[in-house]
Amino acid sequence: MVRILTWALAFILSMIWGCPNVLCLILDNPFQIDTVSFKFSELDKKPFLILHNGARIEIPKVWLYPPTEVEKDQDSYVSSFNYLEQVTSFLIDKDLLGLHLSSWDYMPPSTGSAMAGAGRDIFLLYNTKTHHIRKGILDLGITKDRVRSMGCFFATFHDFIVGDVNNDGLTDIGVKLEKIWCEEESDEKQQIDFMGGPYYKEHPIEWYVLRGNKWIISPEFIGVQPKTTIQKMPMIGLTKSPIEFVREIYKDKLKIRK
Repeated sequence: MVRILTWALAFILSMIWGCPNVLCLILDNPFQIDTVSFKFSELDKKPFLILHNGARIEIPKVWLYPPTEVEKDQDSYVSSFNYLEQVTSFLIDKDLLGLHLSSWDYMPPSTGSAMAGAGRDIFLLYNTKTHHIRKGILDLGITKDRVRSMGCFFATFHDFIVGDVNNDGLTDIGVKLEKIWCEEESDEKQQIDFMGGPYYKEHPIEWYVLRGNKWIISPEFIGVQPKTTIQKMPMIGLTKSPIEFVREIYKDKLKIRK
């Protein structure tokens, strides 16, 4: 409803002042995606949000650092728990914002042939009246990574999109997974095994629909394109995704898998 009223007002003003001054600006950012009003920080190992007015809201540490996931991460080339300062916010409904936090760590050039990188993404709900935060999506695990192993690059990337897939006036989150990988194959004539690939696959978009107090994965909307506007979330801490990084190396050698 908030977005509809905003668009209606923008349309009326645009008739007076002319596009692109008002209407085009609104339509370019219908979910009011903002990358400057919130920041993430940590002090004495306690994570918190910093609001535009300098106020702080503590985030339960277990939301960002699930103990079992942290333990699995210890033997990796890089830490997937290196959370970045930038926080992206977006409009859900009146008095309710979505917050996107992200982590990323990678091996700098010339530090090893693995060229590994890994990161995570989580989403929180923020009430602008009560200044309370709630769990949004915390269980996505590692959402972006790359590594060179056995002479092949492996990479994944989850691209995030906001839209209203079930047309209820609330903002849902779409996730599109891309993968690059190799796999062991056999040549029966020569009786040898070898690494086949590299392969690339783009999976159909999956939707986390806002139901009650959090977004819930909703299989009935797999591959569905919302009837209304959608908007791609900006990457945090990356100029290119792990998929783009590996694509530049492989160029036209990738084999598309459906």
